[in-house]
Parts: sequence; structure tokens; C-alpha cells
Amino acid sequence: MSTPPSDPEVFVTQYLPARFRQYASVLGTVDSPGSLGLQVLDGGQWTLSLRAGELVVEAGSGEDLVL
Repeated sequence: MSTPPSDPEVFVTQYLPARFRQYASVLGTVDSPGSLGLQVLDGGQWTLSLRAGELVVEAGSGEDLVL
């Protein structure tokens, strides 16, 4: 999947994690200190964070949002 998809859910839940996996060796086992909230009008709401160097995407708004 080289071209970003137009569907917000596919972009956030599939495309972004795949892109982050390309940098796994650079990210190592880093954890983010909190989460990033992402909301697309009429498209959905997700919480993104790094756990052990992997981008974790969860539906909805997390409790540890820093941005």
C-alpha cells in the first residue's frame, strides 16, 4: 500500500501502522508518554500511541491524550 488511501479508517488503522513498521529498527522499543487523539469529521475518532516501538491505534478517545 504505497498510495495513501482516501478512506479515513483504512488510513489510520492500516496505512499508518504499516508505515511505522518500516521504521521499527529506528524506533526500537520506545513507548510514547501519552497518546495522540485524531478525529476526522464524519470519518471517525482514534487514539494513537507508541508501545514497544509499534504504533498502536485504538478506536475512540483515550484517557492519556497529550495532543
